[in-house]
Amino acid sequence: MRVAGPTINIEISIPQSLAEEFIKNNKSIPSPIVGLALIDTGASSSCVDNSAIKGLDIKPIGIIDTMTPAGPKQQYRYPAHFFFPAAKINVDFGSITGADLKGQPIMALIGRDILSNFIFVYNGTLGVYTIGY
Repeated sequence: MRVAGPTINIEISIPQSLAEEFIKNNKSIPSPIVGLALIDTGASSSCVDNSAIKGLDIKPIGIIDTMTPAGPKQQYRYPAHFFFPAAKINVDFGSITGADLKGQPIMALIGRDILSNFIFVYNGTLGVYTIGY
């Protein structure tokens, strides 16, 4: 974990409100996308890889100005749902930021918008973390 940082398994899917629209329009609901999320205390808001969110057939609902390590950038916003299987925690987002995370072993960043609801302790020496309510 020291090399990759604190990661957690995640399932990203469409939010319940969008699932209801899909059903209403006889459109099949895409299967969740499964992968790893990096817990990033430096990120003010959580984000998901653009290619992962596009795989869910979700259309952007807006644009936001963001600050990335490479400087300012405009990113699309999407409705999305996060599920953390190990903790059995569900988070519905009315709007989450898309990001270019290709080339990395993660498909999402968990930012302070989610972490503000938990106690997070990272022991870098051992490469382990604890997260709780």
